[in-house]
Amino acid sequence: MDGRTDRTNAVDTELLIVNAVRRNDEKELKEAFIYFIYGLPQEEEQQCQYMHKVMLKTELMIEDSYGMTEELKKQFKNYYSNLQKLNAARAVDVCYKILCSAIEKRKDNAYSNETKYFKEYMSEAVAYIEEHLDEEDLSIVSVASHVYLNPVYFGRAFKNTFQMTFKKYLMKCRMERAKRLLEEGKTSIGNICEMVGISNPSYFSHLFKQYTGKLPSEYKKEYEA
Repeated sequence: MDGRTDRTNAVDTELLIVNAVRRNDEKELKEAFIYFIYGLPQEEEQQCQYMHKVMLKTELMIEDSYGMTEELKKQFKNYYSNLQKLNAARAVDVCYKILCSAIEKRKDNAYSNETKYFKEYMSEAVAYIEEHLDEEDLSIVSVASHVYLNPVYFGRAFKNTFQMTFKKYLMKCRMERAKRLLEEGKTSIGNICEMVGISNPSYFSHLFKQYTGKLPSEYKKEYEA
């Protein structure tokens, strides 16, 4: 009974470690390793066997998902090659470091793939923003809905792509359009307010001065013949 219980606990802790790496969670990995160590049998040979199984399962999970770089493959290979030379304590230390490295690589890979994936949506989102810039209620929710993404998820992807928040990007677009219209001098400041989706002239003037350092009227005069 004791043997079966120990094996069940070992399987449970193996799963905790694999899932920690799957979720790219260093804190969870550390806690799982501590739990795993305290649950190991007394015999050192068995301890190394259990550690070996954990590494095999984790390696397979990474290969089936993402993040398995050539460098990481080499780390796993070196571990297996030197397995006979490692005592249990050293094996645990080496394995922990390899899996921490795996999480780091997976995080980098996930960020890179996510940014590349969402760039396809961003071009459509930017076109939609330009087309609806005169709408005062244009928001992250309406744009995210247009490209069929969750607003929170869209906001994060947008920031990763443009290195600024959606709100800041929207304001930049509105102010840049206002600048162009003022430079052309073909319409009034009141009309420009409407054309950039800011109906309140006082608020528009306040935002424009924040953005350019000048009031709209001052900016317009610089481009009058």
